[in-house]
Amino acid sequence: MRIRLGAIAVRLSLFAFLLVILCQSTTHGFVPNRPKIVFQSLRENNMAIYAINDDGSYPQRLTHILRDDGLPAWSPDRHKIAFVSNRDLNREIYVMNADGGDQRRLTVNPAWEFYPTWSPDGEQIAFSSDRNGNQDIFVMKADGTRQTNITYHPAVERSPDWSPDGEHILFTSNRADGKSFQIYMMNTDGSNVIQLSDREGIHRTPVWSPDGRQIAFSFESFELQPGYLTRNSDIYLMNADGTNLVNLTRNPARDLEPTWSPNGLKLAFRSTRNGSDLIFSMNRDGSNAQTITQFPQTGAAPDW
Repeated sequence: MRIRLGAIAVRLSLFAFLLVILCQSTTHGFVPNRPKIVFQSLRENNMAIYAINDDGSYPQRLTHILRDDGLPAWSPDRHKIAFVSNRDLNREIYVMNADGGDQRRLTVNPAWEFYPTWSPDGEQIAFSSDRNGNQDIFVMKADGTRQTNITYHPAVERSPDWSPDGEHILFTSNRADGKSFQIYMMNTDGSNVIQLSDREGIHRTPVWSPDGRQIAFSFESFELQPGYLTRNSDIYLMNADGTNLVNLTRNPARDLEPTWSPNGLKLAFRSTRNGSDLIFSMNRDGSNAQTITQFPQTGAAPDW
């Protein structure tokens, strides 16, 4: 009887040990079904792309080329990541698997390409390029073919983002006055351009909420706040038609590059509020801001 009880005790101890290990790995390690944030960082001597859990755990370096890789963007099925690299001596759009494997170049042009973003069906990628003398918005197939300029405007057009229903693309442009960068919406063929913002200043990286009802972006006024040497930038939210503007961060630091969580309940963003570029997350109403990356492990251009 004692032998049997002893065997049971050993089995229970082993079960408890395995349970602890499982919990630790779930909390602090890789979780296959947990949406990860990809971002760019200089933490290992050159700009590379990393992935990290939304609680800051289990950072993984995905690119290892001794050049600069950045501006990563998840494909809708999260199997691929589009990104920008200067590994071929000018900035081009590349794509790779979610684990960093099978890195392939999509654009081959002496111009610079920026800001890739996927269509919701994963069949196309929009991006910004200066191949026609100024930055325009282009669209191409996900394999890099059929690259088409859809703005053809003498102003600077950048930061495209595809609507969840696949019918529209957001972008920023200084076409209104040559100075302020405003947010615009257009059809995916470049037609029916509508200006959504009108404040004097710089609107950056607008992104649709997963339900398509709201747009998050950063805004920087041209005016300096009293006592500050750099201009402030905050994360804002507005309805998809440009109404109901709300400042979410209200911080004297520079808050930039918002990205939505897949469920639309949170936003991640880049901020200098701790003295260097770090990735933060917050609730969609701006509450409960928390750091995801810690100094000196800098981070920028997150995509959730």
